Amino acid sequence: MSLESLNLSGGSSGNSTYNYVECRPGPYLNVIIGPNGTVELDANRPVPFRLTCNISHFLDASIEGHLAGALIAIARSFNTKTLEIWLRPILWDVFSKAAEEDPKMNIVNPVKRAVDTVLTRIKAISHIENGSSATSQLLMQAQLSDNLCRMDPSWHPWTYNYVECRPGPYLNVIIGPNGTGKSSIICGICLALGGSPKILGRSDNISDFVMHGKDEGSVEVFIWDTNRGRAVAFCINIVSHKNSATYTIDGRHKKQSELKDESGKYNIQVDNPCTFLAQDKVKSFAEQGPQKLLYNTQKAGPKNLLEKHQKLEKQSVEGSEFQNELDQLIKRGEQVDLELKTKKQRADAYKEWAARNRILNLLEIKKALIEYQNKLDTLKEASERVDTADRQVSESKAQLEPVNKSIKNVEATIESLEKEIRDLKNTNKTATKKIEDALSHNSLDEQLQKAADTLKKVQNTYAQWDKEKESITKEYDKYKNFYETLSQKFLQKAADTLKKVQNTYAQWDKEKESITKEYDKYKNFYETLSQKFSPDENLPKLKDELYAESTKIREEEIEIKEKQTIYFRLDNQLHSNQNSQRNSMETKLRNLVKFRNNPAIPDAWEFYTKNREKFRGQVYVPYLDVHIPNANNLVLFNNVVASRDLGIFIFSCSQDEELLINKFKIDSSIVSQEMIQNFEETKVELSSQLGELGFVDFLLNLFKSSSPVGAYLNGLYSMDKLLIGGQKVEENYERICQAAREINPEFQLFLTRQLRIEVFSSRHNPKKIYVERKPIIYNNPRFDMEHTKSLIDVDNELKTLQRDKETLKERQENVAKAKEDFKRRGEEYREKMRKEKEKSDEIKRYRDHATKCKEKLSQYSKEKPNLEAAQAAYNEASNKILETAISDFEKIVDSMENQRDPINTIAINCDEHVRLKSRLKQLKAEKDFFDQVHQANKEDFQQKLKSRVEAKEEVEYRKSVFKQVAECSPPGSGGEVTNDDKRKFEKILKEFEEKQIPDDLESIELKNAEERKKSSKDRQDGTEKDADEYEKFLKEREILVKNIRLATEKNDRWKNKMDTELASWLEQLRPMIDSINEKFSQFFATLGCVGEVRFDEPENKYSLSEYGIKIMVKFRNGTCLRELNPQTQSGGERSVSTMLYIMALQNLCFVPFRCVDEINQGMDPNNERAVFNMMVKLLDNNEGEGGGNNNKTQYFLLTPKLLNGLQFNERVTVHVVHNGPAIENPLDWDPQRLLRR
Repeated sequence: MSLESLNLSGGSSGNSTYNYVECRPGPYLNVIIGPNGTVELDANRPVPFRLTCNISHFLDASIEGHLAGALIAIARSFNTKTLEIWLRPILWDVFSKAAEEDPKMNIVNPVKRAVDTVLTRIKAISHIENGSSATSQLLMQAQLSDNLCRMDPSWHPWTYNYVECRPGPYLNVIIGPNGTGKSSIICGICLALGGSPKILGRSDNISDFVMHGKDEGSVEVFIWDTNRGRAVAFCINIVSHKNSATYTIDGRHKKQSELKDESGKYNIQVDNPCTFLAQDKVKSFAEQGPQKLLYNTQKAGPKNLLEKHQKLEKQSVEGSEFQNELDQLIKRGEQVDLELKTKKQRADAYKEWAARNRILNLLEIKKALIEYQNKLDTLKEASERVDTADRQVSESKAQLEPVNKSIKNVEATIESLEKEIRDLKNTNKTATKKIEDALSHNSLDEQLQKAADTLKKVQNTYAQWDKEKESITKEYDKYKNFYETLSQKFLQKAADTLKKVQNTYAQWDKEKESITKEYDKYKNFYETLSQKFSPDENLPKLKDELYAESTKIREEEIEIKEKQTIYFRLDNQLHSNQNSQRNSMETKLRNLVKFRNNPAIPDAWEFYTKNREKFRGQVYVPYLDVHIPNANNLVLFNNVVASRDLGIFIFSCSQDEELLINKFKIDSSIVSQEMIQNFEETKVELSSQLGELGFVDFLLNLFKSSSPVGAYLNGLYSMDKLLIGGQKVEENYERICQAAREINPEFQLFLTRQLRIEVFSSRHNPKKIYVERKPIIYNNPRFDMEHTKSLIDVDNELKTLQRDKETLKERQENVAKAKEDFKRRGEEYREKMRKEKEKSDEIKRYRDHATKCKEKLSQYSKEKPNLEAAQAAYNEASNKILETAISDFEKIVDSMENQRDPINTIAINCDEHVRLKSRLKQLKAEKDFFDQVHQANKEDFQQKLKSRVEAKEEVEYRKSVFKQVAECSPPGSGGEVTNDDKRKFEKILKEFEEKQIPDDLESIELKNAEERKKSSKDRQDGTEKDADEYEKFLKEREILVKNIRLATEKNDRWKNKMDTELASWLEQLRPMIDSINEKFSQFFATLGCVGEVRFDEPENKYSLSEYGIKIMVKFRNGTCLRELNPQTQSGGERSVSTMLYIMALQNLCFVPFRCVDEINQGMDPNNERAVFNMMVKLLDNNEGEGGGNNNKTQYFLLTPKLLNGLQFNERVTVHVVHNGPAIENPLDWDPQRLLRR
């Protein structure tokens, strides 16, 4: 078949496309060449044309799609010749003409690009290996909406301004060339009866059915109603610019839905392809599928049949939900049973292990509790000692305060007395000086001189002399008597002083002898003790050693605490990793069972894990062992490693292999040490040359595994020679992969993120290289995210951690012993220091006392009385008094009288001052004593406070140890204790009683060793998570059993109801389909072919969506019946089958009319003639000859051609569409003349 014409429209093609052009292509390859604007061949451009059904058939990969084969054949023909030789001159001429308009144009490069483009495209579809895929891609690109501009269906110069069609009551054959507007009649009938534009397959917009250039269009259809005895007018009026339509029935406006309901009363089904088949929907009849065909067939049948089907479909959906729910519950129940079977052994093992090891845990908790309580008691004692020391400090401070206050008061009083004494002494000094001046000779002489002067003055007054003399004489006698009395008093005082000095002098030697004896005594004590006392030279060294040891113990304890924290976190992490790896391993095993469909794999692996001691070497499974760090590389391994190799068991010797394969049906392989050694020595690195080509790495470097697994996989798939490429390789894979093969001929397989590329040589010609490209498969995820998780040997890590914890425990015990030893040595050191300090203080006390005695003796020697000086002073005073003039006595007496009180005050104050000085000295001695006591108390308080801080730290540490092992806070730990902690602690106490946990550390250690010995004999095969999940699955199974019972009852009720209604529907449907089949087979037999209509019933009778009707046809001998579909039969065969099925269907259900537009397209003349004659015959009134309901139906058959030799009769009405510029003017055309011819 070839394309005879192609009409193009300039609706959206741009300024360089056509307003209208008619192109008549050749039957094979058409090369389109033109000047600038079209000569660039290396770009994709939209092609404006109307993609009709014929063009679609031509481009499709169906029987009619000859273009694909033609493209490949022509491309190969061109490729075998030297296409470039004659293509280059042709293109050169084209570009030369373009260069005439643009002299500056360089035509060399455009010609070269155009030639290369044509050659590349032809080469791409000429290879045998890749021709089909390249051609399919090319045709798919040709049909993309981005590359096609469909012509506006309303732009047609030959639609009608106005036309009337008066059909006959039976068969109406509408004949006219293509483009004359035959289909417009069918479109008008469909739209006027309420049909949707989508039914016609031309446009979804109703405004597109209005003639180009017009704003409105209308259609009016008259249907004869026998009951009413008149015609009913159905009308549609379309407004183009509003893209809307209005509907009327007999001139009354109606909604579209009302109009469709009214037409439905006449059983008009414009939306059913079994009754109304538009031109652009002919192909869709064969594509509607068995289910859709059944649905449309029922629409053409009895009305209640489709309603029953729809009701059953609704109930089927509800039932499928019930069934899905039941299936899911049953499936989940099976999964839960499988999980219970898997988890039970592990849960039981864990419970058994936990029961034994709970005692160990309780022993650790009890030990931690006892140590905590002991440290708590120590802290309490330390706190009591601190309180006692604090009270002593307060008491000593209280004793010191009144002493300090007394000292301040005494010092203030002394200061006041000293000031008063100084003032009195100054006053007394002045008065004494005056007395001394009065007693001096010069003063007496002056007074005598004054007296003489006075006497002289008196003598001048003679009359007064006697009186004055008498007065002076009396005064003289008075003072003389007074002087003598006073002299005696002064002499007596001097004599008393002298006597006192003499007595003191007599006692001085005795006092000095006593002081000397006391000094010698203390001096002898001091010298004796000093000789006997020798300081311990080892004490400073011992102090330094104790300090260094204390620092070391403290650092060791800190390090132990840090390591305990680290080990605790590591222990949790390792157990978490162990659970995660166990879950990951279980997931992988389940996946392996699914991939390999071999339930023996997990059983074999479990046997190996439980009996490792029976195997000489380790056993590996690639799927369980491979680790792929980068998740993006999973797809690469999924496209290389086969499913069989995922679950294979790899052994190191045949003896190990026999242990498993004799018990389990598994795949196995043995990897020798030589293979492992070769693999370990294999190191591949990407060379710079390969890197420049676009390769990024080798597949061998993208995963990690044990050496046996790596050696096995590399031996099978040569991963050390499998290159991974990037985007650059994808873009130019042929050239790059061939270049890589030239570098190393062993490079044969290449992978990218999108492609799997294989390079191989031809069997007949090794020099000929082929490159095969396939897309990477992404929907086969065997390796998944579980393989991106790193694998570590948790068991060995836990053993190592346990050894480290044991070592740390030994260090902790050593530190405890060192602390006890340090405490003992510290007590010894303090005792020695105390004794040495007592001796040192005693020596110091004797030394100080001796020093004080020596100073006192020295001072006493300086204060010895001078008797001779006192005697001389007395004689001098006596002589001086005798020489003193009598005239000074009164002044002296007055002055002495005046100084009596101050002198007494001075004497009293001096005595008080001496007493206060003595008191102050005594108070200071008391203060020194109390200061020493207070300082000693403070030092003792600080020491006890430090001990309490250490005890508190120890309590906190023991508290943390208890919380770590018991997972709750101990009582009396300070702060708020939560109710949860209280409940946990009470539970632990009950367990102590139930398990009879000892109360002393020694018994706990013994029982701990005994229980560990018992526990070490068994291995833990489960975890707490397994036990919890087992209990959870048990509860879930109980719920599932109940839900399955309820769902089963509900599903049974639904099935009973469905059985009743389904039987009713099938009783009515099966006879109808049998009748259709009978008629259809008869029609096909008339043509000399075989045809059947089969009722397709699903295995599950309740699945209503799977019921359908299959049309089976056979047009040639030697073939079998095949289902009617677009891929198997030709277009003509499909047209014949469609027409005959519609005719067979009409016998069952009457519809007013049926429309078939160009059903004969693709029919050969014989089939077209036979079908037409059959239709005419069936429309005959003689029902006995098989007319049935067909003679009551009005048919519209549209065709662009009319064959000779067709059988016409009076029941056939022929409508000739005389329209278009290529047809003679209808006014000049004589129909009668045509009929006569």
